[in-house]
Amino acid sequence: MAQLTMLKEVVKSLFSKPSTEPLAEVEKGVFSPYSRGYPVLIPEKCTGCSLCAMNCPSNAITMKIVGEKNVGGRTLPVRRPEFNYFKCIYCGLCAQVCQFNAIEMRRELVILRPGSKC
Repeated sequence: MAQLTMLKEVVKSLFSKPSTEPLAEVEKGVFSPYSRGYPVLIPEKCTGCSLCAMNCPSNAITMKIVGEKNVGGRTLPVRRPEFNYFKCIYCGLCAQVCQFNAIEMRRELVILRPGSKC
């Protein structure tokens, strides 16, 4: 019975419209209206609090040390989030939890390929 149901789904999917967009359409600049976009850091606004990394459901954000700052006579590391766009599920939670609006969800078209730098 389960095999018949599976066969029915296979035949149905063979003749249905694909649920993904062809890459050629994406390269033309056609962006899905249902997409939230991708997260982009605005470094001037970031305080390095790590709330985005702590709340990321796919662990796509790591905090990297990008420098040092002097606070009250002590030298402290400056941390900034780094996004792994291949692990990101593009949920936008990082932008929602950022209290300083340091992360924006942008809907500009960017095509990411394996091995490309983000």
